[in-house]
Amino acid sequence: MIQRRNLWKSIVAAVSAGGLVASPSSSKAKSSKQFIEVADGTKLFYRDCGAGSPVVFLAPWAMHSSWWEQQTIYLADRGLRCISYDRRGHGRSGLPGRGYDFDTLSSDLDALIEKLGLHDIMLVGQSMGCGEVIRYLTRHGARRVARIALVATNTPFVLKTADNPDGAEKAVLEKVRMDLTRDCPGVIARAAHRFSARQKTRFRKR
Repeated sequence: MIQRRNLWKSIVAAVSAGGLVASPSSSKAKSSKQFIEVADGTKLFYRDCGAGSPVVFLAPWAMHSSWWEQQTIYLADRGLRCISYDRRGHGRSGLPGRGYDFDTLSSDLDALIEKLGLHDIMLVGQSMGCGEVIRYLTRHGARRVARIALVATNTPFVLKTADNPDGAEKAVLEKVRMDLTRDCPGVIARAAHRFSARQKTRFRKR
């Protein structure tokens, strides 16, 4: 069973505890596919589905808005407005060749929130998306955010240092970076099993 298929259960629990889930809407949920343009001219693709309190999803590195498809369909059908987007250089968004630092990425998130006029948001980040959520809060504040959910987070800091003994060794991170430079598809393929759980079914012979 793929773990991400069950991720919506955690999100539902969080939004229900916070009182975000509305009663199932009798009106049909509207879904649209659009782009916004951020400060440096990069166009970001986003999905906007459902109506109600907004939940904004941020995908892991190398993934895009389709990563959240099952969760957004489920939650939109239960009275939430679900917004997911492709960060710059991912999916259908622009490929500017710059701006991949967390300050710029958090500003991209801010641009999306501002242009869609979102308030009382629940921000849901996974892996790299968690870093964007935290940097957004530290740079832009929480005036529009009601709560956050961090899934498989790599925060607060990846590198191992004296005050972060549980981090990864610099040599390990450098090797990963070099491997990605040489064979990015291969690295992703070899890591894919970490995002899913394999179940073996044994059949008893009769």
